[in-house]
Amino acid sequence: MKNKISNLPMLGARFLLCLSSALLALLLSLQFTLFNESYLLSTLESTNYFPTVAHTAKTVCEGLFSQAGFGAGLVTNYISEDTVTADITSALYNRFRNAGLKTNARFATLAVNLQDAMNAETGVIASEDEYARFMSLQASCEASYQTMVSPPFDTPLSIVLQYRSMRAVLFPAVAILILLSVFSLFKLSENMKQFFDNISRGLLPAGFACVLAGLSFVLFSGFQTWMPAENIAHTAFTKWIGGLFPYLAVLGILIGGAGLAVYAFLVRQIHLKQKSGAKGKGGKLISTPVPPSRKADGAQPAVRQAQSAAAPSALPASPAPAAAPAQRQAVSPAQEHQAHQQPAQTTAPVQNQAGQNGVTVSLPQNSNQENAPGNRNIRLP
Repeated sequence: MKNKISNLPMLGARFLLCLSSALLALLLSLQFTLFNESYLLSTLESTNYFPTVAHTAKTVCEGLFSQAGFGAGLVTNYISEDTVTADITSALYNRFRNAGLKTNARFATLAVNLQDAMNAETGVIASEDEYARFMSLQASCEASYQTMVSPPFDTPLSIVLQYRSMRAVLFPAVAILILLSVFSLFKLSENMKQFFDNISRGLLPAGFACVLAGLSFVLFSGFQTWMPAENIAHTAFTKWIGGLFPYLAVLGILIGGAGLAVYAFLVRQIHLKQKSGAKGKGGKLISTPVPPSRKADGAQPAVRQAQSAAAPSALPASPAPAAAPAQRQAVSPAQEHQAHQQPAQTTAPVQNQAGQNGVTVSLPQNSNQENAPGNRNIRLP
């Protein structure tokens, strides 16, 4: 229980790192997509929004011209695809900068132009009723056109732009949270191994959460139905909102990849440390103590050689076969006959305790009958 309580600060710092990293990924995704004016313009261009609006505006204005008794071809003198693209781009520029709607009146001279054309064709100046009809046509065409070139999906865009204005506060706040969590983990960790382990454990869940959140938003939010399908901006709106997921997923993968990289670095360091430790143990010479008996056995040949060379009290070895005749001359014939009848004897050198030059004692191998004192042969050199 005490261990769990003592780990609470470290778990809290790790959770703070995970949360702040996920928020940073979300803010960066919004900065690249919904908060970005260029992203919206590129989305409108890729979905052919500008040509569609230009065609619709021409169709509506041509219908108004036809109802007023004028040729539909006059509309091309006032609006085109280029004018539609320029007016929508200008409206979005002002909207992102909260500068209000500043539009260009494309049909401002329509009534005057129709009056001049009538006078040139018939030579008759238009009456007040006719001029009022020209002005009504001009107002209708202008109103329809301005509605079509206004910023698309203005209500969702207004909500997004409200959060966009808070970027100056959100980004520094998230950065402070990340630094605070990293500093806390550094202070709470006992060593660098534990510190890197905590960093990895904080980044991996953050990356997984980003990917999971983006995938869940695309699959279960139903954003495709937020705008009616018959709306002219439906395709552009769907792509504009849906483009948030790829960026969030990529940033989540990067954050998770950073956690994996930290973990791999930690594992490699541990492996190298273990490898170097094993190599050091394998190359070290270990001296094992030799038992006293082995030391004595190993030293006996040298000691014996030194004693036989230096100590005069050491008894000489058994006489060589070449010296046998000289020894036989000192033995009586009876003793020699008795020695032939006895079995082979084993001679063993015995050190003379009295300090004499040496005595060789020959004992028979058979200890039953031949071990009597009378059967022993003592030969002096």
